[in-house]
Amino acid sequence: MTSEMDLSTLMKSVVGHSPYPKKVTVKVLCTDPATTYVNDKKERRELMNTVVADSTKAVKCVVYDSKKFHRFATGSTIILRNIIRKPEGIAVTSATVIFPAAKTLDLPPIIEKEGIAILHPPPADVKSVAEALASPTKTRVSVRGKIVQEEATRYVTVKNEDNVKVKNIYLEDTTKKCKIALWRDLADQPVRPGDYVEVSDCITNTFRNEVSLSTTSKTAITKTECPEETVTVTVLLFCILKISYLIICCRIHYNNGSYLSFVITITVLQLNFYSGIFHWNDNSSIFVRYLLQKFYVCSHS
Repeated sequence: MTSEMDLSTLMKSVVGHSPYPKKVTVKVLCTDPATTYVNDKKERRELMNTVVADSTKAVKCVVYDSKKFHRFATGSTIILRNIIRKPEGIAVTSATVIFPAAKTLDLPPIIEKEGIAILHPPPADVKSVAEALASPTKTRVSVRGKIVQEEATRYVTVKNEDNVKVKNIYLEDTTKKCKIALWRDLADQPVRPGDYVEVSDCITNTFRNEVSLSTTSKTAITKTECPEETVTVTVLLFCILKISYLIICCRIHYNNGSYLSFVITITVLQLNFYSGIFHWNDNSSIFVRYLLQKFYVCSHS
């Protein structure tokens, strides 16, 4: 009679291509819809990602035999034999034998929670572009910013798959600018330079000493509102020249440490108009602030 093995012991064994004859009883915690892939022979096949668990551990289980997809209903308890040990979990192939279990496994809540997170992890934390680029390679991150540039969509070969779509965009926030590779269907997303977006669940990559981001199967791209930015305005000079012009020299300090110096020149006609809104002699500081807001907003709209 074939002996049994638990998942914790199985995952400590050597990774290989030979099936394990010992049985393991598991509960199916969650599944993803079937997806296609291209094997080494460049044949298009189907696979299904699932997570299974017993009382000792939860692991990812990739089902390569489409005839067995229906056996992996969420919540069902099954017995597996002749499974393959993979670096990230286990694999079910045509050689795998599946039996229905006599009773349902009752798992610790922490095992179920950790197992579901393997296949459906929470969205990666939103980081600034600078923080994302400083993260270790293959770190999951989400970023927000303005698309400042895009490249044409191109087709590349990835592993055994030909003609895979990819498009690079460049995203910028107040800290830095980065390149993001939009893969497959994400390359067709209706986002353009000038759009403010959030790109979730990317991974960091390093190629030729350049750090960039790449989308994953979990990535979502959503348009966002233009973020508000608090700026500090310093009035360097304020004077009336020959009673014909009002000159205000200013410097705007941004959150990222940069600044912009500029001059507002207002003719006497404009001065008369705007001074009619405020009592010039009584509250000149409010009048100056009004002018700064009026001309700064107009010049940046």
